[in-house]
Amino acid sequence: MGDIHSELGKNDVPSNPFFLRDFSMAEIEDKPLVSVIVPTFNSSTTIGRTLRSIANQSYRRMEIIAVHDGGSKDNTLEVLEDLRRDMPNLRIIKTTHIGRSAARNVGWKAAAGDVFFFADSDEIYMDDYVAVGVEKIVSENVSGVTITGSSLVDEDSLLGRIYVEVYSRLQKEKQRASTAGLNWAWIFRREAIESVGGYDEDLDQAEDKDIFIRIRGNGGKFAVVLGDHWHHLRPSKMSTYLRKTWNGSKRRVRFSIKHNHKKEILINLAPSIAIILYLASAAISLTFFAYLTLLGLLLLSIGGAYKWIKWSSVTAWRLTGLFVLLMILTRIVTSFGYLYGMAMVTLGGIRRPNQRTASQILDQPQLH
Repeated sequence: MGDIHSELGKNDVPSNPFFLRDFSMAEIEDKPLVSVIVPTFNSSTTIGRTLRSIANQSYRRMEIIAVHDGGSKDNTLEVLEDLRRDMPNLRIIKTTHIGRSAARNVGWKAAAGDVFFFADSDEIYMDDYVAVGVEKIVSENVSGVTITGSSLVDEDSLLGRIYVEVYSRLQKEKQRASTAGLNWAWIFRREAIESVGGYDEDLDQAEDKDIFIRIRGNGGKFAVVLGDHWHHLRPSKMSTYLRKTWNGSKRRVRFSIKHNHKKEILINLAPSIAIILYLASAAISLTFFAYLTLLGLLLLSIGGAYKWIKWSSVTAWRLTGLFVLLMILTRIVTSFGYLYGMAMVTLGGIRRPNQRTASQILDQPQLH
């Protein structure tokens, strides 16, 4: 029998989510229980593939908890209900609109596992993902595991080709060259999450990096597993990509401020400030200053793209130029997102969606 992703269509659900494997109970019971926590928000187009990839894991002793954010505007909940009919170990927790970090806290506080796997609703996980994570936690006695992967775009679009043929390959080369910059993880020991009180619910972006930093600062150690163990489903439309870039950058500001990342803030604010200065200079006919500012903007933007290009041994050079332009555009949108985020933080305008904590939500559980 072939791979589940090739045999099943996007909207198909297997009658038995573990039909690819047949393990004895002895093989299952002597392993730690893994609680898979999946926050969902407007995830109807991707959640089926995500959950099927989790159901297809070679590691069998799992419970799956989907935390459905009530702010969703699509039919994510209906998709989850359909999937649950064929997934006996899937539980659904319904919440109000609480945000991603609070949803993860709701999930792990309702979980029974010794190991937590915080999955994203727009990822496809390879069959060995959980197995290699648990093996590292047990054999190396670490707090968590960083497992690498790459981006995936389904549709044959120009943006998809740039991602698959350029960005993903550069990403892998960078990871192979050095693991020092890998400052995130999604598989943890329960005690590690409990020791820091879970995710910071004031963060709705870079919360994975935040909890990694806090656990490591608390004495935790992490293992790294290199390879292509997951695929992040990226948008195929430029408008969707830029919108997600904008939303992510304006919310990342809180993380940067919390961890006093002054250099990151300055680098990300520089292009938008340079554009504003350029337009202001042009408006009052300060031609020399305007061109000087524009030159500075281009250097900053190209510098941001170069950090990826310098790793390159990519042969598809016809797409590399477009990749550079995409990175410059991404830098500019990110910069204006940061500028907007800084303004909103200053004015108190960016808050998490619902001020109730995960503990308060679990006092009134809606488990299914």
